[in-house]
Amino acid sequence: MESQSKELSTKSTENSLKQLLDEEEDVFDEIEELNRFFSIPESKVLQHLFMEDFMTKNTFFEWLHDLKEYVRCHMATLSDAPNIETLSDASNEIFTSSAEVKFGGMNELFASSSKQQTDGISQYITKLENGHLYTVGTPEGQTGHQLILFFIKDFSWISDLLLTRKGVFLYEYIDSVDKLNETSLPPRELFYSSLTDETASDDDYQYATNVWRRFCIETLGDYSDLYLKTDVLLLADVFSSYDLSEPSTYLMYFNVNNLYGWAMSESLPYGEFQWVDDIERFDVIHVHTVIGYILEVDLAYPQSVHDAHERYVVYYRNLQQCIHHGLRITKIYRTLQFAQSPWLRGYIVLNTRFRMLANNEFEKNHYKLMNNAIFGKTMENVRDHADVRLITRWDGRYGAEAMIAKPNFHSRNIFSENLVAVELRKLEVKMNKPIYVGMCILEIAKLRLYEFHYEYIIPLYRDTCKILYMDTDSLIYLLECENVYEDINHDIARFDTSDYPERNVYDIPRVNNKIPDLMKDENCSAIMTEFIELRAKMYALRVIGKSDTKRIKGVKENVVAKTITFDDYVRCLNDVTV
Repeated sequence: MESQSKELSTKSTENSLKQLLDEEEDVFDEIEELNRFFSIPESKVLQHLFMEDFMTKNTFFEWLHDLKEYVRCHMATLSDAPNIETLSDASNEIFTSSAEVKFGGMNELFASSSKQQTDGISQYITKLENGHLYTVGTPEGQTGHQLILFFIKDFSWISDLLLTRKGVFLYEYIDSVDKLNETSLPPRELFYSSLTDETASDDDYQYATNVWRRFCIETLGDYSDLYLKTDVLLLADVFSSYDLSEPSTYLMYFNVNNLYGWAMSESLPYGEFQWVDDIERFDVIHVHTVIGYILEVDLAYPQSVHDAHERYVVYYRNLQQCIHHGLRITKIYRTLQFAQSPWLRGYIVLNTRFRMLANNEFEKNHYKLMNNAIFGKTMENVRDHADVRLITRWDGRYGAEAMIAKPNFHSRNIFSENLVAVELRKLEVKMNKPIYVGMCILEIAKLRLYEFHYEYIIPLYRDTCKILYMDTDSLIYLLECENVYEDINHDIARFDTSDYPERNVYDIPRVNNKIPDLMKDENCSAIMTEFIELRAKMYALRVIGKSDTKRIKGVKENVVAKTITFDDYVRCLNDVTV
């Protein structure tokens, strides 16, 4: 066993990590430069040679530097050009040649794709200071040019990011040294991880297949060596790029548990509606909770906050919150008074309890919908209701001929010879939905988000917090702090952490499961690294260890998942002018 382990060990040196950390050049800058450098496929003679040399180097930097030095220097004139086969065999001397081509007072890199016996260079490539490559034609017959044979490898795999992303590994499949001797990549199902309860995605498995093929890997042991080596080197590059002077920041996605359910559990109007007569002496701050109010007012904002609002219709509790944070009422136009009580609370609590006891996603979503459907009915717009008749005959009192002849006829749609749909305009609209209840539910829901932001986040982080996105029940923040998870742990009563990993690195207990009104970390302690918002309900975010989250309202989730990428959001943000 010990001898087998030694055979499978990766070559390294004691100072390799220190050497990486001391390097001035960044791995990703090097790869980007090489990608441009090798974008002209003149020859594939060295296709395997560079790969073999890579596996013998102690560090990734060493290989990159030697490779670049070779391409810069290992060139010869046509008369002195080595035989291609000899060049391929001289792998141990390939990086020892040093010759510099100079022309016109500046370093230039020549390449030729011309046939043998060509008298001059057909084109040359100059590497300018900005790092871009330009192809420039030269006059035929011009003297003084030397024909340069430029043997390079097709480095298209660099653009595939085979070396600049996290690798894919079979953590649980490899449970013995014998499996490291297997000579083929196992099927995708064997990449399963119990930590994430899923196997490798199709894209990740394709990436692993490309790595196996591109690097001419023969055994799982070779694959393991390459995985470990690149993983450590990329991590070391992150260490060298880390800037201690920059503040620690977090992207946090908070969502209110069952916000509408909580709002519907509060006191809501149910009857005894009347206008308040003496509005001049009305005191909105000191009101009785049994009686509710909806007011139409003018509001004066401090100039540092916002412009003034006129004839703004607002629920009295929201108005109290606004006044508490500095807004002033300049005029009350009218006030609607009504009796209120938490008459929906029992129904909401029952569905919430059923949801907490649910064992599958269907039941959880079912009881959530049972609550949300009530809110939807209170806000239903009956003006959008349509009167559509399905008719199977032409004549008669209720036939198609009679319906089309009506003065309120709108349109028709023929499905078949004996079936037609006729739409009629409604002659009257009965406003029979309790819109006043839905309006108050929406206002109460705003209370919770504003309370969390203005009365918790702002006092805690002051000017080091920024709202990146806000929806009806969620907030996405950029927070500048040492450790946001310590703050969550300190104020655990405000948060539902029941979906956090059982043994999370922040030592946060899993408590407050599905309790309405509490904030929940949507990423469950996983770190969000990128967030892009294009407009309301159109955003994308990246979280370490999870698939990209992409949202576009009005487009089905499966369509977005299959056809839209995170990079599409980036391009739309940077390149598309709306």
